[in-house]
Amino acid sequence: MSDAVQELHHSIEIYADNLSYLNAETESSEIVHMLVVRDHIEEFLQAVPVSVAVNANVLLLDLDRELVEKKLHVIDVTRDMGKDMGKPVNHWWWYLSLTIEEQKVAS
Repeated sequence: MSDAVQELHHSIEIYADNLSYLNAETESSEIVHMLVVRDHIEEFLQAVPVSVAVNANVLLLDLDRELVEKKLHVIDVTRDMGKDMGKPVNHWWWYLSLTIEEQKVAS
């Protein structure tokens, strides 16, 4: 297994673990760390074979859905952070506080 594949799997495990504990008492630094891990996952998806990326995306679909369901625990921390950090809009996890219309205008 290549380093990128191992890193992808490890990052997905960290993301899943962080999501399972995400709640109203989660520290801001933990939320930011979780979203940075999600950034890394996105980078690793570009570096692994397509078959691995497809399988990872199946897992991510459920994990990302969980993040959206728990977005109220995230949006106060990340309100302007994605823009301030120069994150692309397709890294939507930084922009959970934006409405769909605001996301379209930003892209």
